[in-house]
Order: sequence, then C-alpha cells, then structure tokens
Amino acid sequence: NAFESVLTFESEGAGTRIEMRTVFPTQEQRDEAVEKYHAIEGGRQTLSNLAAYVTEIVRKGAED
Repeated sequence: NAFESVLTFESEGAGTRIEMRTVFPTQEQRDEAVEKYHAIEGGRQTLSNLAAYVTEIVRKGAED
C-alpha cells in the first residue's frame, strides 16, 4: 500500500505555509488510510510537530 507524500513550502508574511498532499494508488486505499489509520489527523499531528520543532530551533538560535 505505497503512497506518495509531497510537501510544499511557501513564504507567507513572516512565516511559512506548508501544504502536505498525499496520493494513494486507489480511492479504496485512501479511504482505508483515512478510516482505519486516521491519516488526516496523523498528518495534522505531523505538521504540528514540525512547527514545534522549527519554533524550538529558531528560539535556540535567537539565544546564541
């Protein structure tokens, strides 16, 4: 059940807009990932974790 995820980063004001798009070979595989594995919430959590990580790096860099 391979799938492809593409992340796009765009400057937006003082921040960065991140879009994550995941493409599955079939609609059935997509639906299974959404329903069985909660893929949408998982994607949100992944992006939230990335935001927290980058924020921490920026904060540490400002302290140096």
